[in-house]
Amino acid sequence: EKLLASGINVVTTARLVTGHHYPDEAGSRLHDAAMKGGASLFGTGMNPMYMPMLALAATGMCHSVSHVKITESVDCVLYGAAATWEAYGFGKPLEPDVLRRDLLESEPDYKEVLDVMANNLRVTLDDHQLEVDYAVAKEDRDLGFMKIAAGTVSALDARWSGLVSEKPFVELRTVWTLGGIFGFTDEPEMPVSYCHEIEITGSPNVSLKHSVMPEDLEHIDIGIPTAMPAVNAIAAVCRAPAGIVTPFDLGLIAARGIPK
Repeated sequence: EKLLASGINVVTTARLVTGHHYPDEAGSRLHDAAMKGGASLFGTGMNPMYMPMLALAATGMCHSVSHVKITESVDCVLYGAAATWEAYGFGKPLEPDVLRRDLLESEPDYKEVLDVMANNLRVTLDDHQLEVDYAVAKEDRDLGFMKIAAGTVSALDARWSGLVSEKPFVELRTVWTLGGIFGFTDEPEMPVSYCHEIEITGSPNVSLKHSVMPEDLEHIDIGIPTAMPAVNAIAAVCRAPAGIVTPFDLGLIAARGIPK
C-alpha cells in the first residue's frame, strides 16, 4: 500500500490477481492505494496467470466456448519452498476437511483467476467450487528442504471450478506430488505428466500441451518460467493506467530476443 500510494508501480508473483477474494478487504485497499498514487499493481507467474492467458488466447479461434480446463501436473520437488508446501498440507496428517479449508485460505487467487477467465469470455460465474483428493507417503522421505513422514500428505489433486448453472465453465486443476522423481511412492498413486494441458470445449474443440522441461534436470531453474512473466511485463505495467491490472489489460507480453 505504501509503495503504490507513493506512486511506485509494483509487479509481483505473490499470489495476487485482482485481490477481490483476499481477506480483510485487502484488494480494495490495494486498489485505493494505487489510484491515490497513480500507480499500477500487477500479479502474475506461471500458473496463475500465464497459463490462463495462454488458454484464453487459444479461444480466439473458436466460434463458441462452453468449457475451459487447465491442468498443471508435475512433481514439485525441485521447488524447494517448505513453507509453501506445508501451507498446502504436505507433511500433515490426512484430515481432508481441515486440509481443504487451509487450501481455500492459501489460494484466494485461484478464484480470482476463474473470475478473470470467465469475464474475458463474457460470462458471469454463479459460484466457485473446490474438490480435492490427497495421497499419503508410503515411506519416510527427506527432500532436503523438508521431510515428509510415512502416512502424511505427499500429493494432492485439486480441482477449482467456476460454475454457471451449477456446471463447471472454467476449471483450474493442480496435480502436485513431492519426490516421485527420486523414487518415493504415494498411496494412492497420483501419476503426473510434467506439463500443463489446456482443454477447450467449443466450436472447434482445442487441446494444447505446454512443457517447460529442460534438456536435463541438472540445468533446470524452476524459477525462470515463474519470474519471467513478471519481469517481461515491467515496461507494460509502467505504461498501464493506475489500479490493479491483469495480463489482459497489458497487451501481448513477449521476451527480448537475443540472436546467437
